[in-house]
Amino acid sequence: MRCVGIISDDRIIFTDCLPWISMSGVGLSSLVLKTSIDPSLYGHVDLALKRLKLVSRRLSSTLTMWGEESRVLDRLYYKGKNQHRTSLFWRHVEEMRRFCLRIDSLDLLGILNRLRHSFYDSTSYDK
Repeated sequence: MRCVGIISDDRIIFTDCLPWISMSGVGLSSLVLKTSIDPSLYGHVDLALKRLKLVSRRLSSTLTMWGEESRVLDRLYYKGKNQHRTSLFWRHVEEMRRFCLRIDSLDLLGILNRLRHSFYDSTSYDK
């Protein structure tokens, strides 16, 4: 099964079922004219956009909660790094903190929003 995503008014991109993951590796050779696909696929595109909007909203609330947890972990790390740095369990705390920093640097919500807005007019989205 393939999902279809519209890049602009006259171009369409064919990606796998997780378009927001595979968008970064798409080159110009994957772009085709919108008029060259069957109009019956437009309903599938609309359905995919609705699902993407739902995923975007869920991700937003999840990242909000995750951000609070990450701040608590950062505070615990700040307060205990000198006292517990030689302890074995502290290595796991440091590892989780690094993992949280990597997730934060990914900017998942920004990537997802840019993907959603790429289906519409590019001038309507401020970067």
